[in-house]
Amino acid sequence: MLLSFIGIKTITNSKLFNKEVIKEKEINQIDRKKFAMYIEDGDSYKEYTDSDNFPKGYYLNIDKSKCEDKNGNEIEASKVLSSKTIYCTLYFDYSETGEKEHPYRIQYIEDLVDLQVAVNNGETYEGKYFELTRNLDFQKNDSYRNYQTKEYGDINGNEIDEELKTELTTGRGWKPIGFYTNNERVERPFSGIFDGKNHKIDNLYIKNDIDTASIGLFTRIENAEIANLTIGGEIIASVNTNIGAFSALAHNSKVNNCHNEVNITSEVGRFQVGGLIGSLHGESEVTNCTNKGNISNGNNTSGIVARIGEYSSNVKIENCENRGTITNSLGYTAMGGIIGRTDTIASNLTITNCKNYGLITTGKSIATEQKMGGIMGIAAIGSTVIIENSDNYGEVRSEYNESNTSFTGNGGGILGRVSGDSKGTVAKIINSNNHAEVNGMRRGGGIVGQINSGGTLYIDKSYNEGNITSSPYVNNQDSCGGIVGLINNGKAYVLNTYNKGNITSQNISAAGIVGNFNTTTTNIFMAINSYNIGNITNNRDKASGIVHSFWESGNCYVKLTLNNVYTGGTLNGTTGNYGFGNLGTNTQFNVINNVYHLSDYTTSNLSVEGVTTKSLNDMKNNTFVDLLNNNKKTINLSSIDSNLSAYGLCNWKLGKSGYPELVC
Repeated sequence: MLLSFIGIKTITNSKLFNKEVIKEKEINQIDRKKFAMYIEDGDSYKEYTDSDNFPKGYYLNIDKSKCEDKNGNEIEASKVLSSKTIYCTLYFDYSETGEKEHPYRIQYIEDLVDLQVAVNNGETYEGKYFELTRNLDFQKNDSYRNYQTKEYGDINGNEIDEELKTELTTGRGWKPIGFYTNNERVERPFSGIFDGKNHKIDNLYIKNDIDTASIGLFTRIENAEIANLTIGGEIIASVNTNIGAFSALAHNSKVNNCHNEVNITSEVGRFQVGGLIGSLHGESEVTNCTNKGNISNGNNTSGIVARIGEYSSNVKIENCENRGTITNSLGYTAMGGIIGRTDTIASNLTITNCKNYGLITTGKSIATEQKMGGIMGIAAIGSTVIIENSDNYGEVRSEYNESNTSFTGNGGGILGRVSGDSKGTVAKIINSNNHAEVNGMRRGGGIVGQINSGGTLYIDKSYNEGNITSSPYVNNQDSCGGIVGLINNGKAYVLNTYNKGNITSQNISAAGIVGNFNTTTTNIFMAINSYNIGNITNNRDKASGIVHSFWESGNCYVKLTLNNVYTGGTLNGTTGNYGFGNLGTNTQFNVINNVYHLSDYTTSNLSVEGVTTKSLNDMKNNTFVDLLNNNKKTINLSSIDSNLSAYGLCNWKLGKSGYPELVC
C-alpha cells in the first residue's frame, strides 16, 4: 500500500466464511469482491484491516462494507464497537498500486497528510494515480479517521503537538504537499495524477508567516495532472509568497475541470497570487476551470493563473472562467481575470473561450503603475499571446483619489498592456469582446489599454461596448480610446472591430478608436473595415471621432493607414471637435481611403485626403451599407501589409442601432 493509509492489525478471533464466492478465474476480472464475517467480543471492526484469510491482491474497503447486530439491525461501519457480536458483509478492492486501474485512494484527511509527508521526503509519485473517493472537510470530524490523533505532530507550527484537526485548522494550518524555496532552490515536486472525481476539499486553511516561497494544496507540481476537483477555504500570507489554491508552481503540467472557492490574500503584495495556479511554466494546460474566490495583492494577480513563466511554450488556457473579485491595493504589476502576465523571455500563451465576470480593481492607496485587463494584465517583453473567443463582463476599475497624481494605470477590457523593447511582443486578440466599464485609468481602452516599446498588436472581429472613463487626477496626460488607449512606440492593426462604448477623458485625449500616440519615434496604426458609434467627451481638451494625438507640435510620429472606417458618435470637447482626429504635425498618412465622419464636425487639425463627411441620416441607411460593402471588395489586405494575409474582411448590414454593423 502507498502510505499506511490503514493501520495493519490482525484479529485472531475473527472468522471468514463464504470464501467460495470468489472464484479463481474472477480474480483479474472483477474489482470488488464480497465476503461475510462475524466478530464476537473482538476488536473494533474498523481496525480489522488485514488477514492471511483475505484474498491476495485485495484490501478491505471500510466505507463500502455493511454490518448488522445479532438482531439483524444495520450498524454503520464507522460506528461498530468492540465487544459485540456483529455480522458484516465485507467489500474488498484491489490493492492500491498507483496504477491507473488501481489508484491510491484518498479517503480521509490523514491520507492527504500522508501524501504530504511522503512528497516532502522526496517521493514524487511520477506517473502514479491518486483518486479522491469522497468530499473532505477539514472542519468535520467524519473527514478524519481519528481527528484527535496527535501522531502527526506540530503541523501548524505553534510548537505544540495538538489534535490533528486543531493542527490543520489553526495556526499556520495546512502544510502544502511538496515545497520549493527560492533561495536554496530546493524542490520537492508532486509528479502524479490526482483525480478528485468531482469531489470537494473544503475549509482548506493556510496562514503563512514564514518565507517558504510557495503555498497551496500543493506547493509545486511537475509533469503532473490535477483534475475534477473543487477546493474551498482561505489562504493568507504575510510574507513574500507564491500562492495558488491548487498549486503555487506548476511545470509541464495539466489542470482540468478544477474549481477554486478559496479566498486568497497576500498582505505584502509580492510574488504571484492566482486563484488556481500562482506561476505556470513549460508546456502546460489549464482547461475547464473556474475561480469564485476573491484574490488580492500579488505582484501579479489573477483568477486562474497569475504568471506564465519564462521560456514557457505552447501554454494553453481554455474554457476557463473567473467570477471572483481581483484586487490590488498595494501597487505592483499586473491584474487580470484569467491571467496576470506572461514573463519577459519567450513566453507563448493561447487563451481560448474564457470569460471574466469578476471586478478587477485597485485600492485608493495604490501609488505605482498598474496594468489591468478583464482577461489579462500584461503581455510582457518577448512573449507571444493569442486571446481568442474570450469575453469580459467584469468592470476594470482604478479607485483613484485626488492626492494620487503619480498613478499611471493601463486598463483594457481584454488586455491591459502590450510591452515590447528590442525583443518584441506580439499580442493577437480575435473574436474577443468587452462588455463592461473601464474606469479611472491613465491609459484606458475598450480592448487594450496601452501598446508600448516595440509591442505589436492585432485585433480582429472584436468589439467594445463598455464605457471608458479616465481618472481626473493623473498628470493631465490621460488617453482614452474605444479600442486602444495609447500607442507608445508600437504597432497596432485593427480589422473588423468596433466601439459602441462612450469615451470620457477628464484631461487630455479621447477618441473613438485610438486615444493617443505618444513618443518621438515611429508608431504604426492601421484600422480597416472598422467603426465607432460611441459618444466622445473630453472635459479639458478636444474630442476626436477616430484617432487623437496629445502632441500637436510635432512630437508625435505616426504612420496611419485607414480604409473603410467610419465614426458616427457625437463629439463633446471643451476646446474643439474633430470628426477624424486631432494629430501631431509628424503624422504620416500612408493610406486614408473611404473614411467617414459626421458632417457636424471639422475633419482634423491637419489636411487629410480620403475622408468624407456624411449626415446622420446618410449614415443610418442601406445606401451607406452598400457603399461600405463595395469598398470592402476593393481592399487587398496582403498588399497593405504582408502580416495581414491571414485575415479576411467581414460584411456589413444595417443593425438595430440604425448604423451599419459588421457581420462576421
